[in-house]
Amino acid sequence: HAHANPYLSSSESSRARLPPPVKEPREKQYNLGPEQIREIRALRSSDPFAWTKKKLAEKFGCTEFFVSMCSPAPKERLDWARRKEEAVKSQWGRKRRGAREEREKRKVLLQRDL
Repeated sequence: HAHANPYLSSSESSRARLPPPVKEPREKQYNLGPEQIREIRALRSSDPFAWTKKKLAEKFGCTEFFVSMCSPAPKERLDWARRKEEAVKSQWGRKRRGAREEREKRKVLLQRDL
């Protein structure tokens, strides 16, 4: 007689063993109209450093992904993020840089096999 897999037990008992959620689950809203989308775009373009995806998502009760679909980051914000990333990478030593390059090579090879 086979033993039941503890990971596939009833949903109630498996829920009891899960750790608490990192963030409280939020009810998704799919009712943003054209006016709210225009406001998201206006706020993001007016001050992209103050009105981040996270802040806009919280204000309008939607996901950060939805905000990025409605209003891609302005060029100045993208340039700032690129410069910040380059500054961090410039501090990397030989080992970390080599490890990152190896990881990129493995990604390319993995995608080629798919």
